[in-house]
Amino acid sequence: MQQLQGDFTQELNELNSGLGSEREGLLRSLKGIETNFTSELASVRNTVFGRRDVIIDKLNSFDSRLGEQIGELAKSASEREQAAQARLAQIEEKFAQTLDALQTNLDQRQTKAITEVTQVKEEIQAKLSALNAEAEAEKQQIMQQLGQLTPEYVADSFMSTSQAQIDTLSEQVNRLKGNRPELFLTADEFIAEGDRQLASQQYAAALAAYNQALEVQPSNADLWFKRSRALSVLDQKTEALSALTEVTRLNPENTEAWYQSGLLLREQRQYEEALSAFDTVIERDPTDAKAWLNRGMVLSRLRKREEAIAAFDRAIDINPEYHEAWVNRGVAFGILQAHEKAFESFDQAVTLQANDAVAWLNRGLALTELERYEEAVASFDKAVRFKPSLAKAWDNRGYVLLKLGRDRDALKSFDKAISADPNYAKAYYNRALCYALGRDNDLALENLQQAVRLEPSYKQEALADEIFEDIWSDDWFKELVGQ
Repeated sequence: MQQLQGDFTQELNELNSGLGSEREGLLRSLKGIETNFTSELASVRNTVFGRRDVIIDKLNSFDSRLGEQIGELAKSASEREQAAQARLAQIEEKFAQTLDALQTNLDQRQTKAITEVTQVKEEIQAKLSALNAEAEAEKQQIMQQLGQLTPEYVADSFMSTSQAQIDTLSEQVNRLKGNRPELFLTADEFIAEGDRQLASQQYAAALAAYNQALEVQPSNADLWFKRSRALSVLDQKTEALSALTEVTRLNPENTEAWYQSGLLLREQRQYEEALSAFDTVIERDPTDAKAWLNRGMVLSRLRKREEAIAAFDRAIDINPEYHEAWVNRGVAFGILQAHEKAFESFDQAVTLQANDAVAWLNRGLALTELERYEEAVASFDKAVRFKPSLAKAWDNRGYVLLKLGRDRDALKSFDKAISADPNYAKAYYNRALCYALGRDNDLALENLQQAVRLEPSYKQEALADEIFEDIWSDDWFKELVGQ
């Protein structure tokens, strides 16, 4: 037993010694693995951070290049804008020179005509004087012969000679009247002739008659106003405005002249001056709804939307059935993104004038913004009913149908829009969206190509539109958007 116990103890000690050695070996192995893992982890971290730095550098480089490209684009746009402005200035200068030359030529011709008339008058006066002198001489001769002749013979001889002279003079006067009838007209007759020509839509002849009358009555305000009407129809806006300015100088209380001046100034984009003219009309007649409407339209052009709406409201207060004021009010609210109020205005407009296709179109646009798509479709239906060639109505009808998931009906609307206006870029773009939703990629790209050709800004829109996601990688798409 003691020998067995000794052997067991010896084996146990040997076993403990072996286990200690294996544990130490295992610990050394674990330390080695830990060292290798730490080394590899550091290497991986270094690689990751290195790649991150490279990516960040690339992003920074891309951002820098993008900034440079945007700067170049902005610079190019600025240069093109400056070139366009310079070209416009040249055109304006050339137009002004041509207008001055025409005015000079007209003045010269007018001066020549007046000179000729004066010469004719002088010739007639000279002939009359000569005839008077001749008559006086003959009278003296007759008086000398009176003592030798009987009274009856004297009377017959004098009457015969005088009648011959009167007949000759009458013939000359009639010939002159036939050749130059205007020499025998009074100012009132020129005005009556101008009115007759104006009523017959012979505007150039009316203008000529009014010009003749103004030579005699240059301070006749009504005559200047009639002249402005003829000039406006003849598209001589600057001269018409000058004539109206003369009217308001001669008669500052003529509100119609101020109103017409405002219309011409607005047409020539002289908005501040137009606003002043309409304010003058309102100052003299605060109940003039037309003046309030046009004041609002000018304020809209000046981007003063709230003031414009106040002017439209004033026009509507004066005339609650003023259709045009309701339409313009709706447009102003739409620009301010107040779509509910815009809808209310357009709704009132179509109530007052049910066949106004544009008002129905704008009503539909307001309903689209309010996401009331079914009602919007009904509005667009009304718009194209009253004006089948209204491409914008067909296009927006298709867009709303697309929103409602009625792709086939939408496609038909886009077809109608393009048929009404083959150069309507938005309709091609929306039709491309419709084909892309239907996975008809070739037709989608074909229509996108047309849209981009007509309106290059659709390149960026297509890049951001997820409906085209399936064809973003297509070579044709990349070529279209310039990638």
